[in-house]
Amino acid sequence: MNAENREMVGGTRGKKKRGHPLLRWSTKQETFSHGFSQSDLQALSAICEAIMPPVPLLSLDLDMKLKVLRNDALLSFFKSSGSHVRPDEVAEVMATKAMPVTVTVVRIVLRLLTFRLGTLLLCGFVCLDKKNWSLLLLKFSDISLEKREKILQKWNKQWYNPLARIAFMMIKAIFLFYYFTWTNENTENPAWDAIGYKVDIGENEDTEHEQRPLEKGIIETAKEDEATIKQRMINKVVACGSLMTPGLLSSSGLRNPNIGRGLHIHPILMAWGYFPEKNSDFNGAAHEGEIMTSLHYVFEIDSTTPNITLETPALGPGTFAALIPWVSGSDVKVRLAKYARTSHIFVTVRDEGVFLSLFHLIFFFFFFLITQHLRNRLRLPDNVSAENQK
Repeated sequence: MNAENREMVGGTRGKKKRGHPLLRWSTKQETFSHGFSQSDLQALSAICEAIMPPVPLLSLDLDMKLKVLRNDALLSFFKSSGSHVRPDEVAEVMATKAMPVTVTVVRIVLRLLTFRLGTLLLCGFVCLDKKNWSLLLLKFSDISLEKREKILQKWNKQWYNPLARIAFMMIKAIFLFYYFTWTNENTENPAWDAIGYKVDIGENEDTEHEQRPLEKGIIETAKEDEATIKQRMINKVVACGSLMTPGLLSSSGLRNPNIGRGLHIHPILMAWGYFPEKNSDFNGAAHEGEIMTSLHYVFEIDSTTPNITLETPALGPGTFAALIPWVSGSDVKVRLAKYARTSHIFVTVRDEGVFLSLFHLIFFFFFFLITQHLRNRLRLPDNVSAENQK
């Protein structure tokens, strides 16, 4: 890592060096509560740089190369690097949003990577460097970018090294999610222009907003009596999603023993297809139109209850970047460049009880392992474009 990237670690920078133009931030000194040390953040920054390294145009195919040369924002995106993102902010998002168990695994892996022996344990002999006819044992942040990318590719496929694989998957998801949800003071992210994501933030300022009586959570008691106030409070229903609702209802004072029951893990399979603009009957972008999820129910024979639901979700850039598989730095940037023309679909199995949900989860887990093994043996791509399917 160069001196500029090392200066980024820890959240303090000089006035002249403010990072890559795609990722500007304020010079105010923020305080973070993630608990990662300076050496941990240095290892985290090295991983982020290997996840999204600069991609030379010569490594791209002809169609993508022409697309990049016609778009200045896309050209800047392929030249940018993940090292320009502040590791402090990525660590803060991880510590506050991710599961505590996975954060602990990430802390252990990052701490091991700060030592030479720990790097040797997790990365193997690739951390050895020949210099002046002698072998030097390097820390992860001192390893070259090409070797770091190969290490991440190995972690992504290793089943016998669960700590490194879990840490890589968590860092990859959080980092890419933060990278494509970060905005400046003008609610802009230059990476959105590169992937074809456009946001209409126009507001009608001529329309005066009339404040509603309950907008601030206050009831006008002058127009109510004890009976009407009690009746209106009883008829109120508050919900914030199936996972958060039980905690909200319990903290609100409700003592119904059925609160929280019936929540099970939904095993799903997700697929996606890329529809090129050239020679395609589909116009527009995937994120345009109504923000809604289309549903299609699959019924069994002689049954009126659907067992399988096919859904086409509307994914924003951050969620899309966090969910797509990572094969290499150039591959993930090519996938992200196709965001506007990529459609998604996933299958949800209907819950019929705890045992059946557990059975489905085990079934889909082994199905995933088998497909991963066949893909590695046959060297199939993770997704197939609609043009190739034709």
